[in-house]
Amino acid sequence: MKKFTLIELLVVVAIIGILASLLLPSLSNARRVAKIAVCKSQLHQFGISSQSYAGDFDSWLPGGQASDHGGGYGCYAVVTGGDIWFGHGWYYKLGYLRLAE
Repeated sequence: MKKFTLIELLVVVAIIGILASLLLPSLSNARRVAKIAVCKSQLHQFGISSQSYAGDFDSWLPGGQASDHGGGYGCYAVVTGGDIWFGHGWYYKLGYLRLAE
């Protein structure tokens, strides 16, 4: 039975390293494409919830507030523990959107 020499083992490890280095950029590209898909999906859901809210409230949308409200929350603030629902947070409070789990 023939055993591998150290040179043969190093060559195999080098080839595996080269193949892995060729594969990593495509994996990071796939990760970027996946993040874009998630973002588009969330924007789509937000648009649907806006249309549903407007349909239920005579074409009115919740008021957005540009200030930070003293607590560091912008117009999209949603804090469940302290019950803070500024601006578009009403979509979550009224059940048009669900908080990410």
